[in-house]
Amino acid sequence: MIGVKRRKQILSAIALLAAIGIYWQQSQLSTSAPANSEEQPRETQPERTEPEHTEREAPPRRPRSPAKETRTAITSFSEAFAERKSERWMTVSVRVIKTLPDDNKGSRHQRFLVEGRDGTTVLVAHNIDLAKPVPLRIDETIEIRGRYEWNEKGGVLHWTHADPSGRLDGGWIRHQGIEYR
Repeated sequence: MIGVKRRKQILSAIALLAAIGIYWQQSQLSTSAPANSEEQPRETQPERTEPEHTEREAPPRRPRSPAKETRTAITSFSEAFAERKSERWMTVSVRVIKTLPDDNKGSRHQRFLVEGRDGTTVLVAHNIDLAKPVPLRIDETIEIRGRYEWNEKGGVLHWTHADPSGRLDGGWIRHQGIEYR
């Protein structure tokens, strides 16, 4: 029998691989399409019920334990990308540059591309089975705490939600003063 910790690791790895695969597919489609083509309208999905989690006013930041942050703190996407760092928690202020169709296979994820202050582009995979979707618009600035995973396209930021087991601080997205976790 697989332990709870190992099962969660496996599920996290599967979700991450799915997000990376969809990001790769999307980038392949966008590079093969003519430059002047517009995105095709998305098919309508059956209406789903919203998760029980609700949006709330962002609380004041609480200090993080230095022991946790020293090992994992990365100050920018470009630093993590250049060092090929993965499994690194980061809190960043970013600009939304593109919204992508939701990934509805397995755990559902809201997907969008963000650009850090250093110009590095990263895919965000926000689990909407555990947290409410964020009503984003292109060119908005948001703040995100999540776990960075390196890939050759710039990386993926995931775990932008509270830890269901309550063991980790987890992540969040702050948008217009509201925290989505």
